[in-house]
Amino acid sequence: MNKLFIYVIVMVAMVTAVSATTLNFVSGDSTTKYSYDYTNWYDSMPTWVYPSWPAIENATWVWSSYHVTDEEALDGSGASFQRVVVLPDCAKNIQASIHIDADNWFFISLNNDFVGQNWDWTQPQTFDLNMVPGNNILDISVVNTPLNQGTWETNPAGLVYSGTVTYDCDEEVPEFGVIAGVAAVIGAIGVFVFSRKH
Repeated sequence: MNKLFIYVIVMVAMVTAVSATTLNFVSGDSTTKYSYDYTNWYDSMPTWVYPSWPAIENATWVWSSYHVTDEEALDGSGASFQRVVVLPDCAKNIQASIHIDADNWFFISLNNDFVGQNWDWTQPQTFDLNMVPGNNILDISVVNTPLNQGTWETNPAGLVYSGTVTYDCDEEVPEFGVIAGVAAVIGAIGVFVFSRKH
């Protein structure tokens, strides 16, 4: 009696694949914090929008309050803002930029390294950002300069920005392979052939 056995072996291997990710971050939510002393941080909020302020797509003008007080408009005011952008440890080939504006002027740094500044609130600026895996801390100092006989409507304060980060990450994914074969076992009841004659 002949017997035929078919065997199938499934091979599983882990291979490395590269995934591309785009991350957007904008002003207008509670992730933008403000401080007056760089120690105590609070959630920023959408602020009254001066009609001549430039708009940045998907972003909202923010400040520490809905509008400055008349005293702040007359004497000037300022605040520090902070945004933390977290990238995974696997991030590589990182490219990042920010499009930003503030009334009246701002100074921006990333992880304590100077990025840029702008004194003309009518012209939003774009800066490249040298981000790294892990926490990336954006610090933005904004100053609203004094205005003689200024009011909250004639000398408002605000910050607006939109940023983009793209990066690659290596990740392991399973790859399946199949090995198939045929094993033929020839035998007879009580008799086996081992390449020799009985």
